[in-house]
Amino acid sequence: MRKDAIENRKRLILAARHVLRERGADAPLEMITEEAGLTRGTLYRNFRDRIELYQAVLDHEVDLIKQEMRSAGDGSLFLVMRKLIDVSDIYLAYASAVQNTATPTEVCSP
Repeated sequence: MRKDAIENRKRLILAARHVLRERGADAPLEMITEEAGLTRGTLYRNFRDRIELYQAVLDHEVDLIKQEMRSAGDGSLFLVMRKLIDVSDIYLAYASAVQNTATPTEVCSP
């Protein structure tokens, strides 16, 4: 993958993370693209639908938790619990998007 494509994907994930926390699962995708400073076309080149984007945000959060656990040492249980609570709003957004999709391959409307 090209360096700029990798950067765009990361920007979309971080923007989605922020928008999901601020506005919830029903936030328009345009808010995410505006937050990232990218176009809707770039969003759909990176993610097939809302569910795939939310899954990428969850994966990103899990990776962050893993990294922090590795470096936390003795206080890692408390850290993990705090991080899991912190990521629960993103998981709820993902679960809501999945429930609102009739079939797994259906594209979620913005």
